[in-house]
Amino acid sequence: MLCLIGLNYKNSSIEEREKLAVPKSQVGSALRYFIERAGVRECVLLSTCNRFELYCSIEARSGGASVIKAVAEYFKTLSVRADERFYTLFDAAAARHLFSVASGLDSMIIGESQILSQVKHAYSSACEARTTGYMLNKLFHQAIKTGKMARSETAIGRRCASVSSAAVAAAKNELGDLSSFSALIIGAGETAELSMECLIKSGIKKAAVISRTMERAFALGEKYGSESFDFSSLYKIIRDYDIIISSTDSPHFIVEYDKYKAAAAKTRGRRQVIIDIAVPRDIDPEISSIKGVKLFNIDDIGAIITENVSARKKAAAAAAKLIDAEAGRFLDWYEGRSVKPFIEKFRSNVEKIVETELDKFVRKLPEDFKNKDKSLNALKQAIINRICGGPIARALNCPDKSKIHACIKNFECFFNLDSENGCGEKKPSRKE
Repeated sequence: MLCLIGLNYKNSSIEEREKLAVPKSQVGSALRYFIERAGVRECVLLSTCNRFELYCSIEARSGGASVIKAVAEYFKTLSVRADERFYTLFDAAAARHLFSVASGLDSMIIGESQILSQVKHAYSSACEARTTGYMLNKLFHQAIKTGKMARSETAIGRRCASVSSAAVAAAKNELGDLSSFSALIIGAGETAELSMECLIKSGIKKAAVISRTMERAFALGEKYGSESFDFSSLYKIIRDYDIIISSTDSPHFIVEYDKYKAAAAKTRGRRQVIIDIAVPRDIDPEISSIKGVKLFNIDDIGAIITENVSARKKAAAAAAKLIDAEAGRFLDWYEGRSVKPFIEKFRSNVEKIVETELDKFVRKLPEDFKNKDKSLNALKQAIINRICGGPIARALNCPDKSKIHACIKNFECFFNLDSENGCGEKKPSRKE
């Protein structure tokens, strides 16, 4: 069965989510750990700044507890109390949740675009680690398709609304018109590029980018006509900018309190807005105590409400209907996935019976019976179709897929299609 265990921005703080952040380079080893220690058949890990979600294929509901235990063991800093904060969803609820996530309905900012690419990356990482199979391949293909449809067929993805745009909105709330200010972006990934794009659209006077990978910093700077710097010059330039937006995948603080304070001492209390949208956090939170500094983390900017978000809420209802429809299609497949093997087994069994009986009949026919092979073959197919047609049609079109498994089990028992698990016939003893 399908199982999801997770923690997200709705039921946890950034401090808790930091403990569950898995660097991209370690996702494969984490997945293999969960396969081995939790005893799951398949698993995909969706680890972002706002959520930790592990999708698994397990034998029974009781297996969910084993998954949570394996996660707690993997993250040694995870307390028992935090462990109890996980939400656990199964089958239909788990599928609908993923479809909502991929469509942007479960995001901090409704309809934000980055989550779909994160779902794609989570799935591709699991494929590379070879931890996906029959169930999760189907689930994630359907989820990605649904996410694309939600954005193309509804207004959920229109206008600029993302964590990056919220970061720029936070800067605007503090400073007002940004046309006379400068900004430095720390990092050169997708979120950093979205931040740069939103800053440019807001009319920022000057923008620059700094990254540990100079090639990526240079490419991003060149694309937007901005300066780019090597990471070694961070503390030399960090106080030259009015706005700092940081988004890297570093496992520890990249802007430390003591070094930043030393750099700040040379600027005579210049006002600065710092927005840390990384998880784990890039900026030491103690920096907020320095005079003139306003520090936001990702939970802080989650409280910012923009006009774009309210517009997207109206589109959420249409997207929800689409999600229900697509989730219904997945669940029909999921609940009825044993129908095809049953159909093949049932039809094969009937064919053998019909062929055996027709062979007996053919032996009694006169030798000069014309076109007997062609006629008998047509008769055979007609009989098979007549016998199989009704049961197969009812199995394929059953409105309550949850009952199919019980029906098939009984059918196999009565028709002796499964000699190992069927009822079989109890032969009477001589005493009876």
